[in-house]
Amino acid sequence: MLTHIEWKKFIERGSLTPDIPALIRTSWQRSKESNVNPFLKREPLTVSPQNLSNYQKSNPVYISLSDNIKTMINSLLEQLAAAVTLVNNDGIILYLDGPKQGIEESYENGYVPGAIWTETSVGTTCTGLCLKLIKPIVTQGYQHYCSAFHLYDGASYPIFTPTKQLAGVVTITCRTGQLPAIATIAWLIASLLNRVMKEADLSKQLSWQKSFSEYLFSAIPRAGLLVDADDQIISANSMAKASLGTTPVKISELENHWHHKIKLNGNNQSLRFPVMKDKEIIIASNALGENKVLWFEKRTVTEKPFKTAMRYNFADLIGESKSFLDAKVIAEKVAASDVNVLLEGETGTGKEMFSQAIHYASTRNSKPLIAINCGAIPRELVVSELFGYEEGTFTGAKKHGNAGKFELANGGTIFLDEIGELPPDVQVILLRVLQNREIVRLGGHKVIPIDVRVIAATNQDLLAEVRQGRFRMDLYYRLNVVKITLPPLRRRPEDIQSLWKRFLTDSCYQFKKEVPETTMAVQKILCEYSWPGNIRELQNTAERTAVLVNGSILPEHLPFEIAQKLKSPEAGTSLKVLERESILNTLAIVNGNKTQAAQVLGLSRPTLYRKLNEYKLFEFS
Repeated sequence: MLTHIEWKKFIERGSLTPDIPALIRTSWQRSKESNVNPFLKREPLTVSPQNLSNYQKSNPVYISLSDNIKTMINSLLEQLAAAVTLVNNDGIILYLDGPKQGIEESYENGYVPGAIWTETSVGTTCTGLCLKLIKPIVTQGYQHYCSAFHLYDGASYPIFTPTKQLAGVVTITCRTGQLPAIATIAWLIASLLNRVMKEADLSKQLSWQKSFSEYLFSAIPRAGLLVDADDQIISANSMAKASLGTTPVKISELENHWHHKIKLNGNNQSLRFPVMKDKEIIIASNALGENKVLWFEKRTVTEKPFKTAMRYNFADLIGESKSFLDAKVIAEKVAASDVNVLLEGETGTGKEMFSQAIHYASTRNSKPLIAINCGAIPRELVVSELFGYEEGTFTGAKKHGNAGKFELANGGTIFLDEIGELPPDVQVILLRVLQNREIVRLGGHKVIPIDVRVIAATNQDLLAEVRQGRFRMDLYYRLNVVKITLPPLRRRPEDIQSLWKRFLTDSCYQFKKEVPETTMAVQKILCEYSWPGNIRELQNTAERTAVLVNGSILPEHLPFEIAQKLKSPEAGTSLKVLERESILNTLAIVNGNKTQAAQVLGLSRPTLYRKLNEYKLFEFS
């Protein structure tokens, strides 16, 4: 499986290692020759709504997508947080569907109806390769040319007309780690659509769809009952028989054994379901052809899975300064291991972004990443938040207790922000959890094994806290297997312009505005400001500017505190030294262009040349 390092080597230097599959290698080269932006966040090329409608009406596969077929497809995707797309021969997305999470992530990446998803538009993807090679293609993570797609896997299959002409491509995409499942489902959907394309007789189509639905019902690895319109159970697959211990004739006959009544997903019906010993089972309902499937699952520790608001990978971590690149290289190396990581840095330096990049580049990327701010939890609730509690532990406790963040993160990663704020008594408990890799819920006695990687973060000098007796030394060394120090923005001025450009572009896209020009005067201010809020403050400033400014960005458009509170010179600094530094900084901003530098400084070109000679700056210009 390719890593971020191999992708980065190609993007930056064009280097190709033998580990890169030939199919991907040649596609990367074509993508580069087509000038595809590898840092593309969203596909900018889309057709108009009218043209999209025309393409849909003229595509035989799209026309064949009956409500029955769409429902069948959705039933396959429901538990995968995946998305299904249909593109035509030109790579235009005609149809997008799937569960809510899959749709939301698709829209975040510009993966929407009307977008053009060819290799020349978005680089290497399974869809683009399938269109080009007219054969099934799967792609994983870092095999994609654009960094925005590194968190995803995809599987594409071609759809043909009865005369064997390519009619389109169907693609399933979802988070990395589920490729075998989505490849199987993509094949099933492609088989369905290819069969529908061949079968002109409607009655035969319906008959075949019914057989197909029964096949899918038996093939999907979930417990389920296939039920007709009269609630008559047609069959129970093997997993349902194992869970329920019976194959009833009619749902109503189970009435005395169904203890909890809940609403079925996707409709207003409700149904009682059994609880057998320690197995709690939840239910979902999907129409499948003329019938209905009731899917069963063992209940997990949480009914509302926690998810992080944003997702960053290493390609999103922008910067060329040595201190930043040193931190990034360490993070990339440590991502492949399971060791604990301690991130140190001022507020706003990107500690949470680094934690996400490490998690999503690790082998745990398909498991949860749970983030918790240790400094934001009331002292009396810290233990229950981290390690959970049992029923009746305290007034107001949930009836069946509650899982803590460590339990929710099992198999994945927990990000403990502001770790230095943990009270001493909780530090003792955390140390024991890290040593024994097991927890006991508050008020309980059952030992629960856990497999969790810990990434901790602090804006303090944690070793100094240890010396002051405010943080346990043994816990410090448990967390500090690898320490990564993130530099403040004022110590990486060479990165400010590239960060500003990225944040401004992303914000303008979000607000559907043209990206305004940043004037030289503003560039100078941005580079000279000390940024006490670091990257977060710069990002907020870019977002504010995108909202308020139309046209060129001028100094008066910046927040007052930024325009006024530039870095103060040290006491005793002479005016000559300040002038020399100002000229030197300006030349760096404009890449040595003396005409632009003179304009920014308010000097004539002859005056600038005289001062360059006076301060011996020609070698820097």
